[in-house]
Amino acid sequence: MVFESLGKELKKWLYEHKEYLEPTLAQDMAVPLIMKGKNVLISAPTGYGKTLAAILPLFNDMIKKKLNEQKGIQLLYICPLKSLNRDIFKRVVELGTHVWIETDIRHGDTSQRMRTLQSKMPPHCMITTPETLQAMLCGKNLRNHLSNVKYVIIDEIHEIFGSKRGSQLSLALERLVELAGDFQRIGLSATIGDMDFVSKFLSGVGRNCEIVDIGGKKKYEISVEYPEPTAPDASLAKLLMVPKNVAYCMRRMKELIDSSRNCIIFTNTRQMAEVLGSRFKKWVPDYPIEVHHGSLSKEVRIDAENKFKGGELKAVIATSSLELGIDIGDVDIVIQYSSPRQITKLIQRVGRSAHTVSGISKGVVFCLDIDDYLEAKAIVDMLQIWIEKPNMPEKPFDVLCNQIMAFCLQEYDLTANRIFEVFKRAYPYRNLSKEDMDEILELMDELRLIFTRDGKVIKTRKAYKYFFENLSVIPDEKTFFVIDKELNKRIGILHQEFVVENLKLGAHFLMKGEAWRVVEMEDNKVFVHSVKEIEGAVPSWEGELIPVPMEIAEVVGKMRRKSRLLKQSFIPDNKNIVIEYAGPYVVMHSCFGSKVNQTIAKVLAAVVSSRIGTSIAVRTDPYRIIFRLPVFTRREIISEEFLKLKPEWIRGLLEQSLKNTSLFRYRFFHVAKRFSLLNKDAVFNTNRVQYLIDVMSDSPVVKETFNELFREKLDIEGTENVVKNLGKSVNLSDSDKPISPLGMVGLETSGMASFVQPKESFRELMEIIRERLLKKKFYFVCLHCNKPIGSFSVKNLPDLKCECGAKLIGFVPEKDKTVARKVVNKKKLSGDERRVMNYIKKTAELYLYYGNKAPFVLAAYGIGPETARRILSIGHVSEEELLMDIIDAERNFLRTRQFWN
Repeated sequence: MVFESLGKELKKWLYEHKEYLEPTLAQDMAVPLIMKGKNVLISAPTGYGKTLAAILPLFNDMIKKKLNEQKGIQLLYICPLKSLNRDIFKRVVELGTHVWIETDIRHGDTSQRMRTLQSKMPPHCMITTPETLQAMLCGKNLRNHLSNVKYVIIDEIHEIFGSKRGSQLSLALERLVELAGDFQRIGLSATIGDMDFVSKFLSGVGRNCEIVDIGGKKKYEISVEYPEPTAPDASLAKLLMVPKNVAYCMRRMKELIDSSRNCIIFTNTRQMAEVLGSRFKKWVPDYPIEVHHGSLSKEVRIDAENKFKGGELKAVIATSSLELGIDIGDVDIVIQYSSPRQITKLIQRVGRSAHTVSGISKGVVFCLDIDDYLEAKAIVDMLQIWIEKPNMPEKPFDVLCNQIMAFCLQEYDLTANRIFEVFKRAYPYRNLSKEDMDEILELMDELRLIFTRDGKVIKTRKAYKYFFENLSVIPDEKTFFVIDKELNKRIGILHQEFVVENLKLGAHFLMKGEAWRVVEMEDNKVFVHSVKEIEGAVPSWEGELIPVPMEIAEVVGKMRRKSRLLKQSFIPDNKNIVIEYAGPYVVMHSCFGSKVNQTIAKVLAAVVSSRIGTSIAVRTDPYRIIFRLPVFTRREIISEEFLKLKPEWIRGLLEQSLKNTSLFRYRFFHVAKRFSLLNKDAVFNTNRVQYLIDVMSDSPVVKETFNELFREKLDIEGTENVVKNLGKSVNLSDSDKPISPLGMVGLETSGMASFVQPKESFRELMEIIRERLLKKKFYFVCLHCNKPIGSFSVKNLPDLKCECGAKLIGFVPEKDKTVARKVVNKKKLSGDERRVMNYIKKTAELYLYYGNKAPFVLAAYGIGPETARRILSIGHVSEEELLMDIIDAERNFLRTRQFWN
């Protein structure tokens, strides 16, 4: 047995902890390699003992070489911050104490007293984060202690490999080599595609790395359910104001939760987690279920984790916040609400159930439509034969600038040539050219971050401030703390964009699966009270839907041909592009995944807009691109321009068109901050940012912005292949035929279905929304004599007329009734009072012209007097037409802006 080769004290500790007596397959394979001093990458699902597979042989080597009797940090254990609260680290510290190896943790929240103590008396083993390592390398005392490092473990390497955090860490490790000499590197990873690629990232250029990959040994039982609503689902849908297919999923989820000991429900977005949580609490108010995601406060998340682990909760609705790292005990079953969109996501999530070596992980995926169902089926079928390959940033320039500055703080006598040679050892920078380096150094000189003299690189006074403001390469978005005023307890955070656009005094929104009303706003705090209503604007956080890879979308295309659920004359698949028409919309069916479709959409939008002289709206998903063309524009223009495209045009068209988009400006803004072109606390200003883009059009800042967008959002190579292979084979459907079922799925999920003939599910949604609007209550007042008229729901609203005979009647939502009573008779108004008075005046004008239709429209989410005026002025023939425009306006309000050009 492999543990027999360990020292006496380590074997004694293992014997005392019975659960570790028998080595796992990962430990059996990895321990001998690590004991030989090799760099090793261990890939295995949760529960396979990866941490002990790395720690045991390294601790054994430290004891054997008596390194635990020497001063300085001998072992660095680096991991993402969210993993630091894992119970396994308590065991690492406990094990270290048992064998006289001091182990400690250091990260951004470590107290100053503890930092000082660590600086004076460092542990032998330091557990830390990539960002904290940056700071440690620049501190005089800690830098000296790090010169003793012999081993580095990178935990959850898959979490940072595909981001600029990984690029930054790879350069930091090469700087550490300059300080401590070469050290042994161990990487721990969940199942991930192309482990050879990740192993090169771990070891760096010119070093070997052994791979221990047992990811395929894990067993799963995963079923996929397509919604088949019944009569009880229709009643539940009406109660919760959701479509019947959602009600079906909720009913089935509750059945599974009730029949199990505990369960995690994963969603793809924080918004959906909040919506599901609020609906469960509306349905069964005392049901033991909570919401868990990264925008909730640490206290709220820990409370949910502890309740779940202690058996007080039957279920937790979570996002990626519970995928890895956090110990919440055993899980019976995992539910995935909607397709997980990627195989790695499904493995990480379902792997939370029965996460032991011999356990079979059980999961159920609930789907909402045919795309969702086929996609989930494709992912489950491909689970054991293919997995997404990681997407590593290639030589990001902003990180290079950051690390040149860090190197200058670490050492005093640096030359450009030495920096170049050291950094080229990092795998992400293996293709770094001397011209790249010179261009970055020149820009840093212009920005007064450094001086370059006779080949030497010298830091300036700005160096410390710049570097420590940019320790993290994660975009720094201004946030607002949400605080329950009654309990004086922090609930979570909201991003600035959502607060500015949606929140004001009295506004309702969802968080923690509950509804809250804004009662006070101060600096970066939003104070709230709990309310019973579940309706409200759903919070919008940074981050979009997980992209569906091209490989999965193509398999879905193949599955479409055989699916019995599809009943239409033509079936768009992975080998056929089909274009059909629906009113002002052109639906281009293209089974090429999220990034390729997004790329095609941006290219076609650019060329078509250039041809017709005005911009067009575009919405994409992994299986189609939907264009909304201006009135009188020929619908055939989309197919014409696509057929003209050549692969070699793609990159140039994107570079030309992207520079003037909000997407590019937003990315440039954060890249510019990392270059110190903008201050860390700079506020986004469209005109200023666009001016900088124009002035610096050929600079590394603009180049890096393009690189970031091309890697994260688009797929140029995949698009070139599609245009090359399928560019001449476009099938046009009969424009006189109604929209196909697959086309309708796209229109419905994108919020465009209201412009074409609604099918049954959309009529059902219309009725749900109509009932919600009719329940809305308003307070009415006469603006001629200032007398109150009373409160009425829209449903019971009579033909109002004041006793004075005037019809200039204004109104406000019932929640603003108290303020409205005051302001109509008050001459000097405060800011909030003035807002209410202006609202009353505008609604009075609307009521005068449109009567009871005005409050009906204003009862909708996000519709104010101006939007209501635009909708009402159309002159609808029927209530159904009016409802369609209301729904479209609501969806436009709730929808995140990144979907559109």
